Amino acid sequence: MDVDEFERFFAEMRPRLLRYASRWTGADAADDLAMQTLAAVWDKNLPAPADGHAHARLESLSFRICEGMIRNHLRARARWSRLLIAIHQDDAVRTNEVESPEAALVRRESLTSLLAGLSAREREVVTLVVRGYSVAEIAQQLRLRPGAVSMRLTRARQTLRRGLQAAADE
Repeated sequence: MDVDEFERFFAEMRPRLLRYASRWTGADAADDLAMQTLAAVWDKNLPAPADGHAHARLESLSFRICEGMIRNHLRARARWSRLLIAIHQDDAVRTNEVESPEAALVRRESLTSLLAGLSAREREVVTLVVRGYSVAEIAQQLRLRPGAVSMRLTRARQTLRRGLQAAADE
């Protein structure tokens, strides 16, 4: 498909994919997912649809790609939620505290902003831990020594705990 044909397809499909993705995600994420979907379609370097049936197949492919990206996005959000809950539970067990649901929500929101504040390397290690990889497996994937992975994980935990303590003191 040449650039002009893809631009026409893009103009037609972007609003439809945006509506489709926004059923499950926020507006910003839906826009990102729609754009990623269209980029994936472009990367496939498919021929231009010759007739209505081929055009319908291309539309169907676009929605299937978008559906997969939505599932990946939701899985990633669930992993982050599990991480936040695990950190919260670890801190609650360590301090023997019981907090209200409102306090837990504020804490979870502050954790989300704290995670965004980690370095890319620390976030990468934390993400892999949340996915269930061991330190040795992470070291192998990232081509690092296990000690380096452990250090990044330790620093990330310390950063998160300091941020949580600062938020609790406010």
